[in-house]
Amino acid sequence: FARFGFFYSPLKIFEYMSCGLPVVATDCPELAAIVTEGVTGHLVPEGDLEALAGALRRLRDGSEGMGRAARREAESRFSWSAHAADLERILEEATRAGGP
Repeated sequence: FARFGFFYSPLKIFEYMSCGLPVVATDCPELAAIVTEGVTGHLVPEGDLEALAGALRRLRDGSEGMGRAARREAESRFSWSAHAADLERILEEATRAGGP
C-alpha cells in the first residue's frame, strides 16, 4: 500500500507492542519510526515473502527479549500518557513563544 501513497493507522502495531509482542511490519518510513529493527521487531520490504518468512523464523527462534523491549517502547513512547506529555510540552512552547 505504501507504494501507492496510501498509509493506514498503525494502531494494531501499538496494541501488539503493548501486549509484549514483537512485530513484523513493512519497511516504510512511517513504520520504521515505530519498530526498531532487531529490537522491538523486524521490518521487511513490501511484497518480499522470503524476507517475511525469515523474519517470522527469527521471531520463532528467539523473540522473548524483543517482546519485553516492544512493551517498554510502547509504554514510554506511544502510550496516551506519553502523547499527552508531548502535547503539553508543545503547547507550553507555543505559549512561551507568544504565537499570533
